[in-house]
Amino acid sequence: MMTIRRALPVGLLALVAGGLVFATTPVVAQDAGLTRRLETISTAFARGDADALSRQFVREGRVSVTLPQVGYRGLLGPAPLRAILRQLFAECRTVRFEYSQPLAATGGADVQNAYVKATWQYRTAAGEERGSDVYLAVRRAPDSGDWHLVELRASQ
Repeated sequence: MMTIRRALPVGLLALVAGGLVFATTPVVAQDAGLTRRLETISTAFARGDADALSRQFVREGRVSVTLPQVGYRGLLGPAPLRAILRQLFAECRTVRFEYSQPLAATGGADVQNAYVKATWQYRTAAGEERGSDVYLAVRRAPDSGDWHLVELRASQ
C-alpha cells in the first residue's frame, strides 16, 4: 500500500504482480481523506479495476473525461463512465502508475480542490508498451468532506 505523507518525500513502493511492476510515488496530500482517495485511485489503475476507479468519481452529475486510448472526450454520468473505464482497462493493461507532486491545491487553509499529475505506463492489447500523463482534478464535497474525482484527463 502506498504511503502518502504531508510534505515528507517517501521512497518508491513497487508491488510485483504477475510479472508486472506497479509503482507509486508520494504526493504531498493536504489531509488524510485526500491521501486515501489518491491511494485508492492508484490501486484501481494498478489493478485495472474499472469499477473501483468509477467509484472514486462524484456520485451525481457528470464528470469530464478525456481518454484518447479509447477515443473518448466529453462528459459522462456514472453508468457510461463505468463502461468507458471497462473498455480502457480491457484495451490497456497497467505496467506502472506513478504520481508526481500535486500541480496545485486551492481553497486556502481549508483546501477544497487538488490537481494531481501521474504518469501511466500501460501495455496495449497488441502488446505495445506506451506512456501517458494523467491529470486528475479532485474536489472535496462541502457536506461530507469526502474527496471525489471530477475530472480525468490522459494524454495520447
